[in-house]
Amino acid sequence: MEFVKYTISELAQEIKTGKTPSSSNLQYFNGDITWLTPSDLKGQKVVKDSERSLSELALQDKQAFLYKPGTVLISTIGEIGKACIIEKPSASNQQLTGILVKDDIILPELFFYWIQRSKVLLKNKANKMILPILNNKLLKKIEISFPKNEQEQIKIIGRLNKIQDLINKRVDTIKLLYPSQ
Repeated sequence: MEFVKYTISELAQEIKTGKTPSSSNLQYFNGDITWLTPSDLKGQKVVKDSERSLSELALQDKQAFLYKPGTVLISTIGEIGKACIIEKPSASNQQLTGILVKDDIILPELFFYWIQRSKVLLKNKANKMILPILNNKLLKKIEISFPKNEQEQIKIIGRLNKIQDLINKRVDTIKLLYPSQ
């Protein structure tokens, strides 16, 4: 199996950090737009909903933007390395950075699993402040290694998906047992 090495910058079509609309304008909130924060990332691979939401007005006033489906969101402030993939256009706060990878080089799912496996590396690359921050400049320089062949990537993803399915079931069970969590 041949492995290749790229920086995150070389793999990315897009790298964007989310925004938090002004809380003084309540019209920006409680709409139909999924607005993700690190607390919405509970270990599941795909996040479909969020505790909070934004309105269309937040987008129109450029207080937020939408990530494209297939974007991998990563927490880059505080608890570094929490991650998920989004399937529908969604927004996030500034604690999450979205990376849309070039899927002709690496599949988004494999990139997600790489992030999950590399939390310690990501934390070590973050600025060592009171609150760790992994800014986009530092994030772009991180190198990752993965199989060049797409079929090999798919095989790895299949194995990891079996484990992820168990994690997703645990997350669902916790939501049922503790609805306010």
